[in-house]
Amino acid sequence: MQRRHENTRATSANGFTLIELMVALTLGLLLSFGIVTLFGATSKTNKVQDSLARLQENGRYAMTRLNADLRMLGGQYCNSKNSQGWIAHADSGPQYPGTGIRVNATGVSNLTPSKAFPDSGGTAGLAPTGHPPGTVYPLSPVSFLRGYECAADGSCSPEPPTPAGPDGIPASGTSAGDRVPWGDVLTIRYQRGSGWPFTVAGSGATATVTLTPTMVGSNQVDDVVNFVAGDHALITSCGGGTIFETSTGGTTLTPNNLLNPVAFQPNGTPGSFDARVFNFDRDFITVTYYLQYKADPNPDQPGRLIPVLMRKVNGSATPDEIVQGVERLDFTYGVQFRDGSFQYLTADEVDSNSDTPAAPPTLPTKCPPPPPQWDTSIYDNVEPNCLWRAVQSIEVKILVDSVDNVYDLALADTTYRYTVDDPGYQTPPDDPNAVMLYNGVQSGTLAGRMMRREFVSVIAARNSNY
Repeated sequence: MQRRHENTRATSANGFTLIELMVALTLGLLLSFGIVTLFGATSKTNKVQDSLARLQENGRYAMTRLNADLRMLGGQYCNSKNSQGWIAHADSGPQYPGTGIRVNATGVSNLTPSKAFPDSGGTAGLAPTGHPPGTVYPLSPVSFLRGYECAADGSCSPEPPTPAGPDGIPASGTSAGDRVPWGDVLTIRYQRGSGWPFTVAGSGATATVTLTPTMVGSNQVDDVVNFVAGDHALITSCGGGTIFETSTGGTTLTPNNLLNPVAFQPNGTPGSFDARVFNFDRDFITVTYYLQYKADPNPDQPGRLIPVLMRKVNGSATPDEIVQGVERLDFTYGVQFRDGSFQYLTADEVDSNSDTPAAPPTLPTKCPPPPPQWDTSIYDNVEPNCLWRAVQSIEVKILVDSVDNVYDLALADTTYRYTVDDPGYQTPPDDPNAVMLYNGVQSGTLAGRMMRREFVSVIAARNSNY
């Protein structure tokens, strides 16, 4: 019997050894670690870049708004360095803020300075000390440009007006709503609008002014007439003008107690385009810049204060919030002295260098000569704050932070320069909750973990009064 043999083939199972599994696991862990590390680094870089981009955007926008207003400083209808602004100095009764509007021979009385000059604290409107009563006087240069140099403790020289109500600047402090210590204050004024053509009936105190808006068909080209009784009207041409308070409104204006013998009618032809009427209270714009603390709305940052650049227009009780994160604000003024030399001064230095000798023929050594239309025997000796009309440019410096903390920043990445304090680099405290120090003095701003950058701009006073 034949034995049958069956060949069987051994079948082996394929798989990974323990060593292979460990190697694969190690490589996977290394790859995962690399991905996580790369993600973390990319996320950190994005946060830093976003923070820097926000900082730069805020700084540029702040400078854009400041530059736009400062370029309008002293702007008037048909600007002319050869025209002058006169205010009648009454023997008695209220006096109107005094020097530099580009209109000639202005006769006025019984005016309310706070209407046309908000944020002045009611101090504007006085004739120069020693000025002859009953004669005209120029509007003070600080009516167009008024700077306040502020120190670490919040005190300013001179002190900005801080009365109750909208006509004033918030008092300094380290609470929400307070003006930021260290931050300078600046008030500028300029004229806007197109005005209206006019005709004059009568003369002197019996005159009436009728507005004659320009019409193209049935459409009025000029601004809508906005006069009410008690408003101040400015009549101006390229060579002269007058400011007066009206006892009537609408399109026919009646002067209230216009002083004589000041010429009422300005140079130029009434009814022509080179002579226009403006509402002095509404068209003469007051803009004030300062820094103010705002409470951080983030619930994770209770009690944290954010410094904000504020823009206040015409004494408004609700100023505009321009940019957050502006920690410092400083102005210096480029002044050309009587001898032709040029120097940048702080606001208090401009005031202190406005020299007024006791009597002619002694002349100021620093203030430039007054315009040729002025009586030099008077204005070389009694004109207050005369050096403000010699300001040729304004230098603006701001220190802007990134507002939000970037905790991944190294301490070295938080260094900054602010040349008002020190030309070198400065480093905030390592503790994010520590208070920032400016020249060794505490502020109300926390150090945080933020980037800070200085922005600088120089703006020419192209509408310089004189």
